[in-house]
Amino acid sequence: TGREDATIRFYENYLISGNNFIRILSVTDFPLSIEHLESCSWPDFVIHFKKIDKLKAKNSINMKRKLHFSALFKGMRDVDSENAYYQAENIFDEVTSDAMSLFQVELFFLLRAETKEILDRLTTKVVYDFKGKDAEIRLEERGLSYFYQSLATGIAPSFKRQMEMPAPIVTGK
Repeated sequence: TGREDATIRFYENYLISGNNFIRILSVTDFPLSIEHLESCSWPDFVIHFKKIDKLKAKNSINMKRKLHFSALFKGMRDVDSENAYYQAENIFDEVTSDAMSLFQVELFFLLRAETKEILDRLTTKVVYDFKGKDAEIRLEERGLSYFYQSLATGIAPSFKRQMEMPAPIVTGK
């Protein structure tokens, strides 16, 4: 490899590394479900996850419960807030009973193409595909060099784009 391959140039919302045009997308809202092996058709991605300590998880969930509790007593019903309260209530119960854990999760896509035009088309396709699954994706612009460096293997994740996600505890019993 030549020295020019190691040169990385950053632009507004993409970068060039060697002969690759690269764009970083982060998931801001996950799909409701992902089919078995569906991620095999995704472009390159990096997923970070870390279990949240039980006490911190309970405090975080309790804060969400408190935020939505007042909606239960409004004159005009706020169905979304009521649902959020009951969902937090259920998760709180399951975390307390050790049936579920809470995780910090972030997911980034690294789109690569030979030209900027192909990269733009690929970006549009990925964003469109995820919107069709009721998910949302952010095109990283600010801090692009930071995110690119933090996605390298061996670098501790920053969790700057993290979301909290509950997951059932599976035992091998």
